[in-house]
Amino acid sequence: MKKLVFAICLCANSIVWGQSFNTLATDISGDDFPSNMDVTEFATALSPNQDSIYFRITHANQRSGDFGYMLALDTNSTPSDGKSIYQGNLYNGSPNNAMNYDLLVLVYENSFFPGVILEVLDENGMNTSITFDIDTSSDYSLTMKFALADIGGDEAMNIIAGVGSFDISGSGPSDIIPNTNYIELVNGTTLAVDEYARSVSFYPNPAKDFIRISEPGEVRIFDSKGKLWYVNNIEAGFKIPLNDWSSGTYIIKTDAGYGRLVVE
Repeated sequence: MKKLVFAICLCANSIVWGQSFNTLATDISGDDFPSNMDVTEFATALSPNQDSIYFRITHANQRSGDFGYMLALDTNSTPSDGKSIYQGNLYNGSPNNAMNYDLLVLVYENSFFPGVILEVLDENGMNTSITFDIDTSSDYSLTMKFALADIGGDEAMNIIAGVGSFDISGSGPSDIIPNTNYIELVNGTTLAVDEYARSVSFYPNPAKDFIRISEPGEVRIFDSKGKLWYVNNIEAGFKIPLNDWSSGTYIIKTDAGYGRLVVE
């Protein structure tokens, strides 16, 4: 397949005016090379007509002429298939292998050869014809805008993001977000993760007939397509019946955090 490379100039035009972003992950400062950007936050937003999605990567240090951004997207929500994320340049030396990607998005520039390169690679490492817009109006973040139809058709996907230098396309990111696991988007809801988030305590898992939630408060349970199956304010140890539920993976959200439930 012919390699498709899109070179553009940095500009201050905003493609995200008026968008309300949801923070999906945060990262501690200081776990990247001191001279690099050091990722701190990952956030998303949907366009008003919900046909496009925005991804925003924020970093602690100002963007220079040598920079790189990465999005690894598991668009079919099956993290075990696809291609592994190369992380040979990772500063902390602890790669996040929680998922493989179906699409790898790269934005980078070498100051000796001005012009920003935008690439989208498939699971075979080949360039695709997918195009997207970027917003560089802030020196401390970069936002990418994709048509949902080009990256799976909806916002249900898993994500690992990263920053680095212009060699991010060959050596991988120097800092990733999150450091472990992956960011999970589900239709109808977003699952925020950060390095200090607690998980929901419940049992059994996998489950067949019921589960018990260990802590009191509001409980919401969604299936993998974002359909709400259960919502209630409960007491600690409350028993939730699952007799009529379809087999599959569900997401439990409470005030304590979130968890993944497998119903057999």
